[in-house]
Amino acid sequence: MSVIDFLITPRMVRENPKIFFLFGFVLVSLGLVTGAILFFKHVSLLMIFFTTLGAIPIINGVVRIEETKTIRIKKEINILKEHRKSLKVFIHYFFGCLIGYLFWYILLLYFKPEIVTQIFQTQLHTIEQLQTLEKAQFGGFIEILVNNVGVLFVCISLSFIFGFGSIFVLTWNASVIATSIAKIIQQGDYHETLRFLIHGSPEVIGYIIAGLAGGIISVAISKHHIGTKRFRKIMIDAGVLFFISILLIITGAFLEAFVTPIFSL
Repeated sequence: MSVIDFLITPRMVRENPKIFFLFGFVLVSLGLVTGAILFFKHVSLLMIFFTTLGAIPIINGVVRIEETKTIRIKKEINILKEHRKSLKVFIHYFFGCLIGYLFWYILLLYFKPEIVTQIFQTQLHTIEQLQTLEKAQFGGFIEILVNNVGVLFVCISLSFIFGFGSIFVLTWNASVIATSIAKIIQQGDYHETLRFLIHGSPEVIGYIIAGLAGGIISVAISKHHIGTKRFRKIMIDAGVLFFISILLIITGAFLEAFVTPIFSL
């Protein structure tokens, strides 16, 4: 049992997700400082890894609760309603991380500007790549959709195999969006914030739902439910969640390709 388990529990976080907002902020700070001290050259990726590592025990506990709820509740519509509590946990964690990375970017920009580009190196490079994909044409839409679906399957696969796919993707997206917002504040171009909100919102929620689906299946398999009525019920629930996540990812790709470029004009 880790120190985190003594401080907060999955059930506590599920009932009061605001706790995980603060927890996300703290984890980002610890992850960034730890990564900078140990391997400064690769801190932009290591801070994501350390932050994710700290959140895994709680997230896995929340997913286990969801798997139990899926088995006990009969109607799928009621199961989806119950999932809202866990989705709130993920969303609060995401915004906690986002505010954390934004805080550190701006703080370092004012007090240590020479190390900002090193700490957020991978995030800045990712933003440059994304900007080249944002074209208001069908080819751009396909390229963005393929990229987002690829991230979606990575999210599901990591959640299924290791139980932390969604939390890693969420932490990463929070760092990229926070870096984008910091650059927008720095440049004074606030139209960019609206652009990210338009296409980023459905994408992030899609990744959360997909990760939750993968995590639920993973827990069910670890409990040896394969071949039982319970497992079939869990697979139906996970299938519904996956379908919803695909719709959100397609929506996000469409908005990114055809709507957000309008705000660049």
